[in-house]
Amino acid sequence: MAELVILGSSGWMPQDGMQTTSLALRTGDDLVLFDLGSGVARLRREPLRSLLPADDREIHVFLSHLHFDHLIGLTFISGLWQNPTVVHVPPAVGEVSGPEVLDALFGGPFYSHPFSELVPAISRVPVGPGEWPAGRVTVKAWGQDHPGGSLAYRVGDWFAFMTDTRDKPDAAEFARGVQVLVHEAWSYDEDAPRPLARRRAATVPPPRWRGWPSRQAPASCCSATSRRTARTITSGC
Repeated sequence: MAELVILGSSGWMPQDGMQTTSLALRTGDDLVLFDLGSGVARLRREPLRSLLPADDREIHVFLSHLHFDHLIGLTFISGLWQNPTVVHVPPAVGEVSGPEVLDALFGGPFYSHPFSELVPAISRVPVGPGEWPAGRVTVKAWGQDHPGGSLAYRVGDWFAFMTDTRDKPDAAEFARGVQVLVHEAWSYDEDAPRPLARRRAATVPPPRWRGWPSRQAPASCCSATSRRTARTITSGC
């Protein structure tokens, strides 16, 4: 049995009771997190604290990209768990690697502790398009269209996580056949005031989703800008 909890779904900043993006996938004894926005702080209290595995179990974290609203929760984790933690880090812009960016962010002047001391055992490994093992599941990554780069993630035929991206014609192919799609896109709306014109909910009822035949639409399609409280989706995975 697998359980997916949307801990946060707001882009850019917490607003109207919503926290920034973080998803928790619990499968058996394992926990895999997708992005560590401010929503991950919801693991501090019950009932969501029960998602944390036993202290000796690894927690895997997959970051979609390296903007602050998607990784600010890294500064929270020492107050949330002490489990061994593996952070899967996408590429950065230019010649600096994603893991090197995290090393630069932690350990002063921006944060008092270096990355290596956030929890007793923590590692960061590069991630890119392809398949990556994480506990009992295999996570498939795919490149999205976003300034600085971004990755979408998919776990089997159960769910796909596609956040903070422009529309991309082949996005439907990556997510085709999943039961649950968590998707947010942004684009320019010339009739709306900037800078909010850059971001809008783009998830619509599955039969109308761009490039998606209705007979292959997911069973659940969640707008990543509409959840004010944590939402739980349970399925046999």
